[in-house]
Amino acid sequence: MNRAAKRDESRNPRVVFIAGMGRSGSTLLDRLLGAAGGVCAVGELRWIWTLGFRENQFCGCGDRFLSCPFWMAVVAKAFPDGIPGDPAAIAARQDGLLRLKWAPFVAARALPLADARRAFREFASTRRRLYRAIAAISGAHTIVDSSKYPPYGIALRALGDFDLRTVHLVRDSRATAHSVARQRDPSREGRARYQYSRGAGIVAVNWLALNALTEAAWASRRRYLRLRYEDLAADPARHTRRVLEFAGVDGATPAPGAGGAFDLGVQHTLAGNPMRMNHGPTIVQPDLEWRTALSRRDHLVITALTWPGLLRYGYR
Repeated sequence: MNRAAKRDESRNPRVVFIAGMGRSGSTLLDRLLGAAGGVCAVGELRWIWTLGFRENQFCGCGDRFLSCPFWMAVVAKAFPDGIPGDPAAIAARQDGLLRLKWAPFVAARALPLADARRAFREFASTRRRLYRAIAAISGAHTIVDSSKYPPYGIALRALGDFDLRTVHLVRDSRATAHSVARQRDPSREGRARYQYSRGAGIVAVNWLALNALTEAAWASRRRYLRLRYEDLAADPARHTRRVLEFAGVDGATPAPGAGGAFDLGVQHTLAGNPMRMNHGPTIVQPDLEWRTALSRRDHLVITALTWPGLLRYGYR
């Protein structure tokens, strides 16, 4: 390896963190960004210990995680002496660290308990190793992590040694609730079973809380961009270019081909919407099924509970 290559490999990659509420279209944005030159989209890296190592779910390429050449190369690069412990235990410690109550302490790097401080050191070490290995194996200097959960992003920011850009992806709360209520085919994702159906009230409260926390954590900072899913889906080329410019990426922006379809290629993404495993030309258009499929009761409940956010983000 020549000196230039060594120097590039030693650099910390830029990380684009997609923040906000689940079912907000983050997989679509992740894939569009990952199709740009110099960018590697990895899906929801937060879940690598559980959905990757423990459950061995499918990678976006179609292989199981533990059979995917890309991820096995990343793991070998990141942990040449082996995984630093049992993945289930690492996942449990990470989940404990990323609870909402610890977010202010993580942000200030002033965790009051020794166990929490140890968990943060472990999180920092494994995240640094993984990001650097992903950059080295993919050859990309920009990594897209669509983990969304704000406390995870706050912990990433607390590391202090990555050029972290946060994209706050927002979707109409009623569309989000409808998406949460829809069931998925578990075999498509490699899960034995899949259940993620929550009541309209709970979804509404989570939508308000996670979007408010994202704004509180990042909106006053320069490296924050808010984007609506509906705008992205209506004009994907324009808004993907906007995000890439915000992230400082010079690579070619994905452009639609024949029939308006995007060639998103094959990407090694973890977790997220099953569309991450769609290969070949992809038509991008807004998912508006909720307008006719959402029950009148749920529509009224969610609108009543989330109207301040709906007005703030330009929804009616």
